[in-house]
Amino acid sequence: MTELLDLMARPVLGRLHGINRKHRFRAKHYADIGDWPEKATFDVLDASELEKRDHLASTDAMLVVSDKLKTVLAACAPSAQFFEADAGGTRVWVVPPPEDDDVMYEADGTPEYAEGGYQVTHATRLHVDETPESPWCKVRNTSIIALSDALVAAAKNAAIRWEPVKTIAKYAPHTPHPYVLVRSQGGDVETLELIGEWPVAPKHVPHPLHDWVRDEEFEKPDVDAAWSSLVHQKEVARAVIARFCSGLPLPKLRAELDKDIAKSKLKKRWKEATTASGMSCKGLFVVASKWKDMLGSSCKYTPIELRDPVLKEKHEGFFVVEPPAASFIDLARSDVAFMWSGMIDGYLGLHPTPESYTATQPIVRATGTNLILVHRDLAAKLDGFYTKPLHEMSFGLNLDDFWRVD
Repeated sequence: MTELLDLMARPVLGRLHGINRKHRFRAKHYADIGDWPEKATFDVLDASELEKRDHLASTDAMLVVSDKLKTVLAACAPSAQFFEADAGGTRVWVVPPPEDDDVMYEADGTPEYAEGGYQVTHATRLHVDETPESPWCKVRNTSIIALSDALVAAAKNAAIRWEPVKTIAKYAPHTPHPYVLVRSQGGDVETLELIGEWPVAPKHVPHPLHDWVRDEEFEKPDVDAAWSSLVHQKEVARAVIARFCSGLPLPKLRAELDKDIAKSKLKKRWKEATTASGMSCKGLFVVASKWKDMLGSSCKYTPIELRDPVLKEKHEGFFVVEPPAASFIDLARSDVAFMWSGMIDGYLGLHPTPESYTATQPIVRATGTNLILVHRDLAAKLDGFYTKPLHEMSFGLNLDDFWRVD
């Protein structure tokens, strides 16, 4: 069987500073890996092991090697790229695969996958029977790389200090996190309208994630000026989500369902929409009144009326939920995409802060975003909502594109 190297097993290094994989909020402006910064640094988790290993596993699931292993890899793959970083004063190298290849794993039984994703979260006796075409490549849907026989032999001749294996008895790349991402489901809102007036908001509202904004759809180059324009613009859905992310007061709202629906489905749709646990509402977290007591008094609740423009029916009893903000996500090292309909795409790559692993608040909003996080004890009681464990979105595997973090 092919020998394997788990990029996260017994990590010596933590997060990489100075550069971030696909670091953008919806933007198409990103630099490739050639835009490596002058000072990229790793957190060091185990300083005593830095001088004892040539492969340095990291919690960012990157192949990080010593000078000695770099020499071996370069000899086996002359086209390979190497990017320098500092780890507590020791020079190390981040290395992407020389080619965009992968191999498929085998395992005993059926491996567990991340909910709605492609990452393997648990597998027994994971191994690879394929032979890599390049000296090393990714193992599909995992944080593992497969090594060619020639590379393994070259490393042995050079007395490389690493620990490739042919089989991983229990593969589980995640540290369980106590929070899950939650999103409301139900009637799919077509448009939002105001009931009454906008609450007073400052003329100038800085973007809550100023340092991390990469959005080419901003009409103004200054992100704070662009954000202020969104807060005060006439398009209700975009203004509301901007206000929500900035923690500004929200107006009472009216949500309208889509007009384009067959007459035979109208009554059924209305019944399902009005009895649902919440509604899909332009990235806002909306729940039925029966959930208010469970979510608790730490949240703010803004009424939102549901209306069917075809049946001319309206329903009250839904609320936009604004949980207290918490810095549970390290956005400097996260990979998310910001869109006006909510946080979508790029859920893989969210990096929780160390403090969040011991937090006990029942529900919070990730600061500056509309990401709603619910403690697993509360999540177990919720019914009719989309939920996904935060630890299943906590790392990325590809070194395809980067955005420099200045």
